[in-house]
Amino acid sequence: MILSIVDDLNGNPWLSSERAYSNSARRPNHSEIYSEQSGVEKRYFSEATGLRTSDHEIMFGFDNGIYCFNPANVRKVNYVPLSFLPG
Repeated sequence: MILSIVDDLNGNPWLSSERAYSNSARRPNHSEIYSEQSGVEKRYFSEATGLRTSDHEIMFGFDNGIYCFNPANVRKVNYVPLSFLPG
């Protein structure tokens, strides 16, 4: 469920859901999700609490405060940990 939507300076929408935020770039069928697995602290984001500051940062409210980031500095982690299955 989408709780808030905030556009960055390039017009790309950033969305918050209950436990993650995502960037829906202006490419068809493309979205990057940033959650606990991406290094975002475990949070429960709140409804209708997103905004862009005059410093171009995006803020989303969560259960215990405000999550703030600069979209220009967000990088997707492409590291995939190795799986080990004892056999």
